[in-house]
Amino acid sequence: MLMSKPKYFGARLLPLACLLLGTGCPSILPQEGDSQGQGGSQSVQGKTALSGGFECVTQDPSLPCKVQRAFYLVRRGGEGLDGLWDGSFDFANQPLYIVDVPEGESPRGYLINPPSVPEGADPITGDSAQGVIAYQYDADAEEASDVQNSLFALFFDIGGNDYTVMLTSDQNEDVPSEFRLNVENDQWIATFTHEAFHGHQIADWADPPGAIQDFENYPLTSETIALAMLELNIVNAALHTNEPGDHERLLKMYVAARTEGMRIDPSTAKLTRNMANAQEHSEGTARYTEVKMFEAFDPDYPKQFHGPQLAPFLDFNADLAEHAGQVFSFGMWYETGAIALRMMDTLKIDFRNALAEGETPFGIAEAHFGMSDAELAEVLSDAQSEFDWDKLQADAGQYAEVVKPMDFGSPPGPGDLPPGDDATQDLLDACEGLTAGDVCSVEAFGQTFAGACTADELGLLCIPDDAGGPGNVP
Repeated sequence: MLMSKPKYFGARLLPLACLLLGTGCPSILPQEGDSQGQGGSQSVQGKTALSGGFECVTQDPSLPCKVQRAFYLVRRGGEGLDGLWDGSFDFANQPLYIVDVPEGESPRGYLINPPSVPEGADPITGDSAQGVIAYQYDADAEEASDVQNSLFALFFDIGGNDYTVMLTSDQNEDVPSEFRLNVENDQWIATFTHEAFHGHQIADWADPPGAIQDFENYPLTSETIALAMLELNIVNAALHTNEPGDHERLLKMYVAARTEGMRIDPSTAKLTRNMANAQEHSEGTARYTEVKMFEAFDPDYPKQFHGPQLAPFLDFNADLAEHAGQVFSFGMWYETGAIALRMMDTLKIDFRNALAEGETPFGIAEAHFGMSDAELAEVLSDAQSEFDWDKLQADAGQYAEVVKPMDFGSPPGPGDLPPGDDATQDLLDACEGLTAGDVCSVEAFGQTFAGACTADELGLLCIPDDAGGPGNVP
């Protein structure tokens, strides 16, 4: 199986499209050649300081330079992330499986940090290993190269151990080759660490209570969009200062704006609380992780990365108005969550254990300040004054006229599940003969989880009580 843990358990942390439909995870903006803006955090273009010292060992023709570059990026990524999560996410020592698919040849696989060395694995030694513990192991490369999203996979089983898989280049034939991500672009290691971090979340973190994903019904009114734009302006301002006083003021504004968004949220499922906050818990923290990795080699990197992500939607942008829905109902939370954590770093607010226990970045900041209703109203008024609320309202009104909900495309029906998707089929089988709301149970992670049958676009799924998801709308 491509994943040894249920894919739907991943869907509570990632868009169902990311792990099940194979479309990747969207950045805040659509990318060139990709009108839907999918494919992860694609703003890292070309080379960065992280990869600046790479040298290929040309005297080893059996190991292509692109594979050596992958090894180098993995090593440097591990160095950049050292200590960031107090050892709970240790990318430098994580089991990884890099797969290269040479044109016209069979795929080749390379194990990094194998917990146990499988039979047939050949050690890669000397300078060509670029400082990582690596083995060439082709036995599972063919299967691993057929990942559903054409680039990466979580929980790939080799010899009873879970690996994060990353291909050296995107194999999606529906995307022109010049637009496919590959290891020559430092975005490759950003994506690798981002997705590996999601694996850590799925395995080790609790979900925020009530966390759901409902892109089609996320509220996109002129009022909610104006507050979203206010949040984007707040976190953008935080990029231009590292002063604790400024970050305290701006973090309070972020809390006040989000609180107001939750108050006026017209959605039945209260999606600002149960979706926006939850997505910052999953995607915002993964974005924070990848950006901190690059920042270890370039202190100016956060501004260089987040700034272009935020700039087009700080006010009305007619050229990108058709994409506003994907920004205000999903993409922005990568950035707001990540930058909220950066401000908490400045203020020395300890958030790591709370995140692992299912608290959100917003919830942690809210609890830290403990502002009264009157204080929240005052801070919100200050933010609206500082960031020209009248203009933001007018711009939001223009967006609201053309905005469309986030759309990952039409998901498959139960009969169209991808080959080998036994985990998702188990969730369907557990509800066979039952109706929505009936008690059910499913085997996962070597345990039996009780849950409830929940209507989903895939069919009737058995969603465990602690898994978040559509069945947990309060």
